[in-house]
Amino acid sequence: SQSLSRLFTLTGDRKYAEAVFTLNDKLLELQDRTDHVGRFYDPDTPEYGSPHTSSDAVFTEGLAYALELAQAVDDAERIERYREALELALDHLMSLQYTEASSVGLPQPERALGGFRTSDQDPRIRIDSVQHTIDAYKKALSILES
Repeated sequence: SQSLSRLFTLTGDRKYAEAVFTLNDKLLELQDRTDHVGRFYDPDTPEYGSPHTSSDAVFTEGLAYALELAQAVDDAERIERYREALELALDHLMSLQYTEASSVGLPQPERALGGFRTSDQDPRIRIDSVQHTIDAYKKALSILES
């Protein structure tokens, strides 16, 4: 989504925006709206991998780029759909971040503060999960503030 979005910005060719929309429309089919609201995982499609904060964050960042493109081409339906999905995805990522309350019981809770669990089932912190989540939040904030 990021590279295609950049190509649209450079060329103005609508085919790049349409490719981003195709990717993200498909992505929204995987977004959980029941058990783990905002997570990008559907147990009916295990070939896409298991739930993981790093991939959720990458998908969230891509969705922010898709929202930006929908705004650029004034696609009201997608703006609404992508904004709602982006907010759910950001809330999900936030639920995986270690806070003072959620780090109680960890061997060294002060080291976990601000980190992101690998998943709701895996308490480990991985640098890729943290960095991808930071990237997703930075892009989302730039879009949602405008």
